[in-house]
Amino acid sequence: MQMENRSMRMLMQSITRKQFFLSFILFLILLIVCIIIGASGPTVTQEHTFSAWQCPPGVTYDPYVCPGVDLPGTPNTTWHGVITDLSLLNQNVLLTAIVHNRDPSTSVAQDVVLRVSVGVRLPNETSWHPAVSPEIHSRKVVCRQGSDTCDPIILAKEVYLSSPNYRFNVSMPEASSNYAFMGDISFILTVTNAAYTTFEVWFRLVFLLLTFGVTLVLSGKLRHVPWARWTLEQQWAVALLIGVMAYDNPFFPLSILRNGWFFPILDQVFTASFMAALLFFWIVMFDGLRKEGQPLTFLRFYLPKVVLVGLIWLCSVIVYSWFELHEIRDPVWSTDLKDNAGWVFFSIILAILAFVYLAYLVWCVASAWKQSRTLPHLGLRLKAIGFFTVLIVIAVVVGLGFSFVGARQNSSAQFLSYLGLFNLYIYYLAVMYFPSPNAQAMGNIEGHHPLEEEMDVHTKAKIDDMAKQQQLEDMDDINLA
Repeated sequence: MQMENRSMRMLMQSITRKQFFLSFILFLILLIVCIIIGASGPTVTQEHTFSAWQCPPGVTYDPYVCPGVDLPGTPNTTWHGVITDLSLLNQNVLLTAIVHNRDPSTSVAQDVVLRVSVGVRLPNETSWHPAVSPEIHSRKVVCRQGSDTCDPIILAKEVYLSSPNYRFNVSMPEASSNYAFMGDISFILTVTNAAYTTFEVWFRLVFLLLTFGVTLVLSGKLRHVPWARWTLEQQWAVALLIGVMAYDNPFFPLSILRNGWFFPILDQVFTASFMAALLFFWIVMFDGLRKEGQPLTFLRFYLPKVVLVGLIWLCSVIVYSWFELHEIRDPVWSTDLKDNAGWVFFSIILAILAFVYLAYLVWCVASAWKQSRTLPHLGLRLKAIGFFTVLIVIAVVVGLGFSFVGARQNSSAQFLSYLGLFNLYIYYLAVMYFPSPNAQAMGNIEGHHPLEEEMDVHTKAKIDDMAKQQQLEDMDDINLA
């Protein structure tokens, strides 16, 4: 990315420092508004907790006092957990179990054999139909010393809701002295909050429409300018606007309304594609600044970046799609993905590639910042946008590291914060890359050369001096002749 090769002036090169500062403040205000709205939004999930014993508080299991069942003490007895009145907006239902440790002073890591099945009941019916046939498999129960409860274990998950009523059945088919540490078992049925689903659909739609509007405005301002005269930043702005439309996912409502693997996988592909475009843009921008004034060939400059980011995109799509398909095909989690060599392999490769990219990006940013001190024509505003982008990069790294970015969110604030961050950042870049009013006016004058207008004062003065020197030499040659 060579500033001296731009074909037109952009808005960021024409606005005053005060206007630039105010635009940055406006971005922060809008982002804070998104965070506040998200913080006041609905919870992502709703939990329904059931006790296997159903004993009064402080009472150990006694069949005459407790109406529930003691699964480890009486093999082949079954716990039934029922949840009703679900809708498509609840998206999915998850069953987890928390075993209570009878002796908190000891730590435990024990495999426990369970039988799990799932039944559904259609509206206006009284009988239950099997959705998942009984399957026997083991789960490792881990109890840490000093805690009276063990780590939660996943027993079953229905990714799609085919009925408003579900019944989960859990039993232990065999007795064992190894289960003596087990006390009561708390079963937790978790569903997505219907209010959160509505919240997510509406805000995705709002940002999708805003992105479409910004794209139309940018296209309108550049409609009389040939594509070859667009700056590299303006071309990237269009690409990123299309990418953030994919991130907003116009097909998201169909993933709720339609069962199947296609739309959830499509959402993963859209997210990975937008993130890959953003990663590629950042590394091209900062490495281009580092190599300011040098020819940027495809083979040496772009191809290595395409390979690196392309591999990150491919591995991320494989890892997250594999996880989605695992949940769909194995609702009772009879196997753990961590035991799948293929999934572990791609996860490790993705982590290595992410580390390589991050190290390379940090090096490019440091080199570009050092190089910018010797290139005054880059301008304070370009440096400020670069610094602003570094802050966005840090926020994205934190989001990816803590799984804040992706299909599953832990809170409305987390969802809307990153949805707003990505959209507002792309809008900000697109507005800064608008052609300046002078560039639009001069671009319509026949014979005008915007490239000449782009030259800085020092370059123009140098060219004028060289021209005058050449004229003097020509006059001397004439006199000698």
